Amino acid sequence: MQKIDQLIIQLNELKSGLINQIDNIQSSAQTTKKNILDKRKALLKLELNLQKLKSVKLKQKSKKINNT
Repeated sequence: MQKIDQLIIQLNELKSGLINQIDNIQSSAQTTKKNILDKRKALLKLELNLQKLKSVKLKQKSKKINNT
């Protein structure tokens, strides 16, 4: 009976440890997801600025051609 009680205690401790590990992993995953979303947002802003610059460049080329 005493061994069973010890096993129950050990299993409960293992369970608590696993729950804590799962919580930590979930928290880390949420942070990682947020970081990925932030980086995607920054990438989209960069892409938008790149397209704007390309548009300006084309307009300048067009003006040069028309002025020639």
